[in-house]
Amino acid sequence: MYNLTNKKIGIWGYGITGKSAIQNLINQDIQLAVLDKKELNATDKTFLDAHQIIFYTQENLPSFLEHCDYILPSPGVDLREYTQYKSKWLNELDLFNAAWHKPIIAITGSIGKTTVTHLLGLLLEKAGKRVATGGNIGIPMLDLLAQQDDHDTALLEVSSFQLEYTKSFAPSLAIWTNFYPNHLDRHGSEQEYKDAKAKLMVFQTAAQQSLTSFELKDAIQTQSTVHYFLTRTPTVCELDTISLESSLYFLDETNVCVYSGGKTNVLIARSELPPISFEANWLILCAAFDLLKVTMPRVATSDVSLPEHRLEHVANINGIDFYNDSKSTTPQSTMAAVNRLCNRPILLLLGGLGKGVDRGPLIKELQGKVDTIYCFGKEADHLKALCDNSGIPSEVHANLETAFSASVNDAQAGDQLLLSPAGSSYDLYNNYMERGTHFKKLVSSLK
Repeated sequence: MYNLTNKKIGIWGYGITGKSAIQNLINQDIQLAVLDKKELNATDKTFLDAHQIIFYTQENLPSFLEHCDYILPSPGVDLREYTQYKSKWLNELDLFNAAWHKPIIAITGSIGKTTVTHLLGLLLEKAGKRVATGGNIGIPMLDLLAQQDDHDTALLEVSSFQLEYTKSFAPSLAIWTNFYPNHLDRHGSEQEYKDAKAKLMVFQTAAQQSLTSFELKDAIQTQSTVHYFLTRTPTVCELDTISLESSLYFLDETNVCVYSGGKTNVLIARSELPPISFEANWLILCAAFDLLKVTMPRVATSDVSLPEHRLEHVANINGIDFYNDSKSTTPQSTMAAVNRLCNRPILLLLGGLGKGVDRGPLIKELQGKVDTIYCFGKEADHLKALCDNSGIPSEVHANLETAFSASVNDAQAGDQLLLSPAGSSYDLYNNYMERGTHFKKLVSSLK
C-alpha cells in the first residue's frame, strides 16, 4: 500500500512504538527522522547519530510535518489539529498487516480486551499452537515480524488510537469484546470512539471472520462473516436475526452454547470454566476457539492466571485483603470489580483522569456496595462532590500514598481494600502499571 523507497519517514514520538518502528525500518532504503517533546538521553542520541537519523524537537513540529513524506505517529499523539497532513499518516497496523503473511487474530474493546488476549494466547499455546502475542499488550506489534518464521498466528490487542487511522488492516479473526464510552477527551464524541473501534472490521474480506457482542450488531460494517455473543439466553426473535452463515454464542443457566445453522449445541458446561475471570470473557474465549476450529483445552484454575494489575490479590494482612485493579480505567471495569467483591465490605481507592467520561453514574451505582471512597489525584475534589451527592462517605487526597494510608487506618479485619481508579493514570503516573506497582509497594511496606 505504501511505497517507502527513498522517502523521508518521520517517527512522531520516541517511545515504545516509535523505537519499534525505527528498528523495523532502519535497514530499508529510506531516510528516518524522529520528533519527540522530551529531550534525548545520551544513549538515544548516540543511536540516532550513529544511524544518521535527524531529531526534531517539539518546537520544530511544523518543519517536521512539512519535510517528511510519511509520518508514523505513536498511538498517544492526537492528530485532530493536523488534518491537512492526513495523507502522510502511516499506521503501524497497516505496516504489520502488509508484512505478516500468516493468520492474524486482533482483539479490541472498551474493557477486558487485555485479559481476553492474554488468556487466548495462553490457551492456544496449551492447545499446541505457536502464537506471537503483542500489540497494545506486551511486545510492540512490529517487533513480532522478526518472529514470523517461528509462529503460526499473530495475536494482537489493538486500541481505538491504533485503529483510528488504519487504511487496510484486516485480521483473519476480528474480536470486538464490548463498547462503553471512553477516551472522549481524545475522540471528541461517543460516536467517533465507536467508529474507531469498528474499523477493526471495515477492511475485512468475505473470507475472514469477526466476532462481537450481539448488542453491537448495528454498528458493524464489514464483508466478513459476523458472529455474535450474548451473556444470556437469546429470545426467539433474536435467534431469527442470525443468518445461516453466522453463529450466536450465549450462556444459558448451565452451559456455554452456540446457535448455528438453525440448531443449538452445547460447547462446555459453565461449571468447567475457571473462576479467575468474568464469564463474559470465557464466553468470548469459547467462541474464538470454536471459530478457529481448535479444541479448547480443559483448564484448571492453577493452569491460567490473569495479567498483572487486573483485580490482582496482593496480600492479606491482619485480615484485610488488598486488591490491585489499576488496569480499571473506566467506570464499567471498576463496577465489575466491585460486583465481584461485593460479598464483604469494600474500601475503594478512586482517582485518575476521567478522559471526558462522566463518572457520576458510576458513583451512584456504588451506593450500598462500598463503605468509603478515597478520592485521589487531579480530579479528587470533583469525585468527592459526586460522592457527597450520592451520600457515600468519602475523602479527598492529593495522591495515592495518602489515600492508601487513610484507608489502611480505617480498615478492619474482614474488609477489602481495592485500588480500582475508574480513570487513567496520567495525572500522577506514566501508566497504569506504574500506578499498580506503587500500590503493591505500599502494601508490601505494611508487612
